[in-house]
Formats: sequence, C-alpha cells, structure tokens
Amino acid sequence: MASEEHVDLSVQLPPELGEWLHDQASEQGVPPEALLEQLLSAYRTVSAANEDEAYDLSSLLEGRSGELDERLEAQREEYTELLQDVRERVIQVKHETDEKAPADHSHEELVARLDELSATVEQFDGVRAELDELDDAVAELSAELDAGFDNYETILRYLSDTTDDLDTKLTTLARLTVDLREEVLRLAAAEARRSSVDTLRLAANREGIERAKCEECSSTVRIALLTEPACPHCASSITDVRASDSFGPFGSNRLLTGDAPALPESAEPDIDEGLDETFFEDDDRSAPDIEGRE
Repeated sequence: MASEEHVDLSVQLPPELGEWLHDQASEQGVPPEALLEQLLSAYRTVSAANEDEAYDLSSLLEGRSGELDERLEAQREEYTELLQDVRERVIQVKHETDEKAPADHSHEELVARLDELSATVEQFDGVRAELDELDDAVAELSAELDAGFDNYETILRYLSDTTDDLDTKLTTLARLTVDLREEVLRLAAAEARRSSVDTLRLAANREGIERAKCEECSSTVRIALLTEPACPHCASSITDVRASDSFGPFGSNRLLTGDAPALPESAEPDIDEGLDETFFEDDDRSAPDIEGRE
C-alpha cells in the first residue's frame, strides 16, 4: 500500500560520526542505514513527546564541560594541598633531625623514611602532571564537539521538517488514493451499465424486437431509446429481453427484471502501483552539510 512506501534520503556525515555509526551498526549486527532509521525514529518519538521543550546542545555541552572542569579543579587543589603538606613535613623532619642529631650521627630508619617521603612527593608530581594532561584533553574534546556540531540544531530542524513533509505527502497520497478509487469504481459502474444496454439492444436486434413490456410494471419500452439497463417508468433493473411465446397480435415481448449483476473483479484495477514514482519526487531543498573537525 502507499502508506508502506519508503523514501530515499541522503545525509552527509563527518568521518568521526560515520565511523561511529558503522561501529555501532556492526556491534548490533544491523546495516548502518537501519541503525540511522532507528535513531531518526527515536528522535521523532522524543520530539513528539516533548513538543513544548527545547533542547540546546551547546548549553548541554557547556554544562557538562563546566561540571567536569569544576571536578578537575577540585581534584587538583586537593592534590596540591596534599603535596604541599608532604613537602612541609619532609622539610620540618629534616630540620629537626639536623638540629638534634650529632654531625657524625646516622639514623638508618629516619633516612629510609625520608626516602619514602621523597618517593611519595615524586608520585604526587606525576599525578599532578596527569591531571594537567587530562585537563588539556578535556579542553581539546570540548573544542572538537563545538567544531563538529556547530550546525547540529540546523540538521535536526531539517530532519524534523523533512519528516513533517513526508507525513503531509503520505496524508495527501492516502486521500488522493481514496478519491481515485471511488472515481474508478464510478467509471467502472457506468461502463458496466453501458455494456448492459448494448447487450440488451444486441439481443433485441437479433430477435427483431423494437418494443417490449416491462415485467415489473407492464409499461411498453422502446429498447433503442434505453440509456440505462433499467425501466424508464419504474426504474426496475432490466436483465434480459425475451420474445413473445404467442403467435399473432395477442402476445407481447417482455423485458425481464431482477437484480443488476455485480461488477466483475477486473473492473476494479489496482491503482496503488506506480504512484510512488510520480508522487515521491525530490524537492529543491537539500540536506545541510555537517561540519566536522579537519
């Protein structure tokens, strides 16, 4: 049926988004086109359920990025304070040891403790470096997201408009299909009536009959003037013409009446085929490009 027809659309994706789509499709064992169709259907469902709510992708990204920055900053401050405290303790212990111990005194346990504290300080330095690298990575990722989805809202708006346009076309097509089917049935019925009249005239001509009485109302009807397979006096359906069984002027020809024959199945052609080729044509609107990082 027309409501099950599909429309081919083309959307250009950046390399990163295209690779992600193919990876996800491979993991789920479905074609990329099917996965994209599922994503669009999900977006359409969410959009229909939340028509009064507007989503700003840039605001969402800024909020998540700000939250991550705050967590990184708090973590950095905590490690910095802890590192400073360890350093101060190392210096304090060293000064106390220098003041209390003789010049030639050696305390192996204290030296080992100092070495351990020094190693701890180096570990904290490494953690701090890792935090700096993580901060740089977050900044780079945020920049990539901003560059890769500058026109994200434009793309969603285009997809939404395209979906609405397809819904309108399908509704129009369904209405036209119903109207066309009714017109075809009307024309088929008219053709069937015309064919029935031609059949009656042919049968009457073969029998040499010009006039006959209606079986229902006994009115005389001139067969050559019939335009419908029905009595012009009582509107009863005429099914056949029969010559008089009697000889001489006492007999009369008859028009047999009854229910009109049903339309043959061949009179109801399939009008669904071929409509998609003439109806679903590309419009002048083109899909927006998705800008990604170079």
